[in-house]
Amino acid sequence: MSTAAAWNDPIDIDSVHHHAKMLVQTLLDEGPTSKSDLCKWLGWPDGRFDTALSYARNSICKDWGWTIPHPIPPNWLYRVTDQWEHVQAGASYSLGNVHARLRGLFRDVSIVLPKIDRDADPLSWRRANFLFKHLDHMIRTLDEINGSG
Repeated sequence: MSTAAAWNDPIDIDSVHHHAKMLVQTLLDEGPTSKSDLCKWLGWPDGRFDTALSYARNSICKDWGWTIPHPIPPNWLYRVTDQWEHVQAGASYSLGNVHARLRGLFRDVSIVLPKIDRDADPLSWRRANFLFKHLDHMIRTLDEINGSG
């Protein structure tokens, strides 16, 4: 029988909080560090790191006025900060990924929407049209944020 936790097992919030505090303290002590080094030092699998990172970002760091922005290439270093340049760099990189995915979805919907018979399948047409309009709006908004619109 497997000892791994099932997806529906209750979460030990004290353990998650403890791991998040360990992560933040390690980043404060060691400075900017890669995920692989953090996992190695703390003896954690990727899943524990991801859970601790999410909790640290949404609870511990938020309470202290800090953040752990998205790491950027080439070094992919995580850091605890309250400085705009680190947040801006992580946000720009993340938004670039989101923008690319939204453009791919928009391309697919743009190809399929004209082929849906509005009279024969009105529900599918409304859904596709809704998605088309909202994807277009989100992409234009991201273009404005990124300065390319």
